[in-house]
Amino acid sequence: VRDPFRMEALLVALHDELRDCTVRSWQEVNQLLFGALRVEKTLMVFLLTFIVVVAAFGIAGTLITVAVQKTREVGILKAMGMSRALVARIFLMVGGIIGLVGTLLGVGLGLLVIHYRNAIAGVLSRAMGVDVFPPELYHLTQIPGKPMAGDVVLITVTSLLICVMASLIPALYASAMSPAQALQEEN
Repeated sequence: VRDPFRMEALLVALHDELRDCTVRSWQEVNQLLFGALRVEKTLMVFLLTFIVVVAAFGIAGTLITVAVQKTREVGILKAMGMSRALVARIFLMVGGIIGLVGTLLGVGLGLLVIHYRNAIAGVLSRAMGVDVFPPELYHLTQIPGKPMAGDVVLITVTSLLICVMASLIPALYASAMSPAQALQEEN
């Protein structure tokens, strides 16, 4: 068939022609495998989301440390007339820049791993002495992988939003500092 994902009309015609036979598509025959792959994809999304959240906590912790270490500097800026919104924006921008660099590096590395996935699986199999992607289990000769533009965009945008949201707490902390108290702080 020209398009193996659009076989409905052919299946109906075969079923009508061969009434004494059972007619099943390759999708019906491999339904269990496709279900397992869907579960694996869902678990990967779940796992990667938690990895991004952990990274976001790292960003938040770093920015809180910076805000505490730069208490006097923030106090001087506020005493010179810098608004709370501008102080918050500085910390949000730093968090956004960290998130952007990390996200771009992560997406780039991820696409590179997807491109070389079978070679990487071969190296891992040789290093561990075990086939990491056994063809008899998955009924495939190589690891399937096709990065979908929509998925990449969704992951990128979600990562950036999580990173910017992680920098909200340090931004609010820094913007809420009283200039007088900040200048009295001994670092």
